[in-house]
Amino acid sequence: MMRNKFSSALMLVALAAMLTGCQAKKEGDNIQNEEALVHKSVKSLKSKRYSSALDPLRKLNQDYTTSPNAQGYRLELISAEYQAGEYENAAATANQFIVMYPHEKYVDYALYMKSLSLYSSYGDWSPVKLKFSLPGKDPKPLHEADQALEILIKKFPTSRYFYQATKLQATVRESIAQRDFDIANHYFARHAYLASLERLNLVIQNSQNDNLIKNSLKLMQQNYAKLHVNDMQAKMEALIAAN
Repeated sequence: MMRNKFSSALMLVALAAMLTGCQAKKEGDNIQNEEALVHKSVKSLKSKRYSSALDPLRKLNQDYTTSPNAQGYRLELISAEYQAGEYENAAATANQFIVMYPHEKYVDYALYMKSLSLYSSYGDWSPVKLKFSLPGKDPKPLHEADQALEILIKKFPTSRYFYQATKLQATVRESIAQRDFDIANHYFARHAYLASLERLNLVIQNSQNDNLIKNSLKLMQQNYAKLHVNDMQAKMEALIAAN
């Protein structure tokens, strides 16, 4: 799994707060409370207690939207939610950052983390992990992840996350193709041969996985055999032999 390599903006915020602590005390309780929340967050993040960092980070994001450090707080919340396994929340927070700061620095990071979190939210309940097939599972997170990655790749070709994004997009698209293959198998078992072939065509068009393509061709051959479409059955057999 690709990991978040974003250097902690919040650590820098905490350092700045410590350096200006005297000034902060003169400016009132509001800044002191902000500084206290920052220190609490940093303490949890340094000890990798990401779940413990969520409450103070969410408080910072809710109550200090006009702070000079507001962007940094939201970025750290994205990271902490992802590390805590709250993938859906991480994706939502990343999307909020993209909407609020579409032209600011680190929007490429937000796009990458949105995609990674969406993919992780789907994979967290994957058929592989649960040991049984879920062909009816909503593929929306995968398609949204693919869309966000496409924006990142096209708009930010010099981003430090470009290489990670291209790798993740390939993984996401293979997951979509694997899901289509699982659905094709599901249809075949229920004698819905035309529906199975439709899904298998999507796999052939979109997958780069040799084994998945070969298995798809075999299942296509079986579908055509059941439909008694002899010329297409022979064509599939020839393709399988050639590969």
